[in-house]
Amino acid sequence: MHWCGRDYEYFGTSETWAQITSQERLPVRPVGSYPPLGPHYELFAVRIPDRQRFSVSPPLVCAVLVYLRIGPDKYQVYNLEGGP
Repeated sequence: MHWCGRDYEYFGTSETWAQITSQERLPVRPVGSYPPLGPHYELFAVRIPDRQRFSVSPPLVCAVLVYLRIGPDKYQVYNLEGGP
């Protein structure tokens, strides 16, 4: 999956909304849909606003984890690939 200019990989795990929000320090928000074409699934992540992200040097990184809603209270977890 590609989001925030970075690639994310799915490792076969899925979680509930309660599991996701209990593990993240910052709020998890909708950030778009995936894939860009065809049937869409809502994509969620801890989203640091671009203005805040680019206000420091080097810029803050994108979210390490993104969550794709695949059903009622079921989200696939994707991990950020590679380094900054």
